Amino acid sequence: MVQDRSIDKLSVKELQSELTKRGLLITGRKAELINRLETLEDANAADDSNEDIKEAEAQNNPALVKDEQQSIAQEDELVDIKQESKPAAPPPPKQEGGAAQEWEAMTVPIAWRPLPLLKLKTVSRTADERAVRTALEGAGLSVRSVCFDSTLDASRSRTALVRLDPPELPWQSTEEAADGKVPDGDTTKLANAAAAKLKAIEPPLEIGGEPVQAESATLQVELFIGNLTEQWEEEQACMEAMKEFGTVERLAMICNPDGVSKGYAFVEFSRPSEAQRCKDAMDKIELEMRPDVRQRIGSRASGGVNGADQPEQRMPFQRWEQVKLLRAEWSRPKTVQSLFSRVLYISNLKPGFKDISLLRSIFEDQGEINECHLPRNKQTGNSKGFAFVEFMKSADADKALRDLDGTEHEMLGKLLVSFANPAKPYGGRGGGAFGGAGGRGAPGLAAGGAAGGGAWIVLVC
Repeated sequence: MVQDRSIDKLSVKELQSELTKRGLLITGRKAELINRLETLEDANAADDSNEDIKEAEAQNNPALVKDEQQSIAQEDELVDIKQESKPAAPPPPKQEGGAAQEWEAMTVPIAWRPLPLLKLKTVSRTADERAVRTALEGAGLSVRSVCFDSTLDASRSRTALVRLDPPELPWQSTEEAADGKVPDGDTTKLANAAAAKLKAIEPPLEIGGEPVQAESATLQVELFIGNLTEQWEEEQACMEAMKEFGTVERLAMICNPDGVSKGYAFVEFSRPSEAQRCKDAMDKIELEMRPDVRQRIGSRASGGVNGADQPEQRMPFQRWEQVKLLRAEWSRPKTVQSLFSRVLYISNLKPGFKDISLLRSIFEDQGEINECHLPRNKQTGNSKGFAFVEFMKSADADKALRDLDGTEHEMLGKLLVSFANPAKPYGGRGGGAFGGAGGRGAPGLAAGGAAGGGAWIVLVC
């Protein structure tokens, strides 16, 4: 047992560790884990006691040893016969709704897990980061990191941004919330609860001799980066690039359960100013990827009288084609589940395309669809060249992207498929991702707004 402590004094993680060592089930409430471990300990104690009695009897009567050995041999033969006739165990029952969700079918890296974020105001200027950490941990909070942000400071005090440890994954949770439900892992709710806990302390919590004010922070410190370029496909390379803009709290390069990249990532910086620097740089890269549509190859030639421009001469066989661009957008996913986008951005649609049922028929072969949305020009009714498809499950969206990106279709042409920002709500009709801030994980972009997949036209000759 851990440091010879009694079972009821162990934490859930320690209980699970002890059960794992013994090859026992580790799921369930804490009381169930304790009972499971106590039952095993009682059984082991009884076995040890019986062995001691048998050993003492064997020393006084050697014949008992021979009888015991024969009995064990007979039992082993009986067990072998029963195992041969026993039917194969049935497969484990499927979860409600079919196969497990992507996040349940993989080991979620700790760096992916969103962090509850607190803002502490009126912190004494004599206090440092260690003093803040010590005070909060003394109040019962589990602190991941502390930093000060001078851009948020008041005249006589400082503002500290505090990130707490990520919550337990909901589908592995053994704890119950106050209402008896399993916590959903929402970091905003946890930050609000932590702030309320600090406010309830009497006398008020002081750091550096000054009472502090705590609140859940809703700051722009995290970015969704879509259509990752080749140079950033490796996590280490992407991390080094992000560090140029400031302190990186976490970098989540999202992939499917097979380890295949989804082409997007989330990066969280310590301070809003650092995240803004990163976004500005990403926007510049995107702009550089866009062609200057005013410049056309062979459009004009110098010469003529007094150097006057000659009339425009177009190159033969020139055409326009869309490509995917790097995208950086503000994002604040609250749960691990909301990292997995269920919404695909479909670009390169023909300007006159109107048949959303055709588009739906192509994608619904990949899985159950919740909704399709085709933004249209208000005057002509034609599409704006892009659409959104929301699946019920992120795994189906992932499969659709693998199977359909870059494919040619009659009436549609070549489809360019990207994941939309899963933490950005839509604005549009209906529910799900297109019904405002609703929907599981609140994925997507504003319907009819900017291109979620970052596609743009380039000149090809």
